[in-house]
Amino acid sequence: MSPKLTTAGLLRYEWPAFNGTLSLQAEGKYDSPVYFTTLNAPVERRAALFLGDVRGGYSFKTNGYAVDLTAFVRNVTNRVWFTYGVDTSSLGFAQYSLAPPRIFGGNRAISLSLSSGYQTQHQLLGYICIGTYPASPRLPDSA
Repeated sequence: MSPKLTTAGLLRYEWPAFNGTLSLQAEGKYDSPVYFTTLNAPVERRAALFLGDVRGGYSFKTNGYAVDLTAFVRNVTNRVWFTYGVDTSSLGFAQYSLAPPRIFGGNRAISLSLSSGYQTQHQLLGYICIGTYPASPRLPDSA
């Protein structure tokens, strides 16, 4: 099933600095409450959800290369939420799939453009998971 309302927004600001461009970006997403099956069992209901991400970057050109360095944080508030829930209460429990916790990371991209129009790009991604969920997280109230 899908939420009745889903909205998303993004704000980005760029300015010249240090012979390149600095940027800051914030984005957010809201989903209204949702049931994961047509039975609409309370244990299969996810409460309304707002998620936010932030990103900062620095882009510059040197010796014919374009370099982009970025750092980001996903799930800024470290919100515990689940992507799916199954009512197995007849067995004495419910089963949930938890979404990733807050993630800090970075990206480095180096591009080379040749006069012939050929362009190549090399990316190195790095992720560090910080603020992991506890072993038995308390799920948000479904109300």
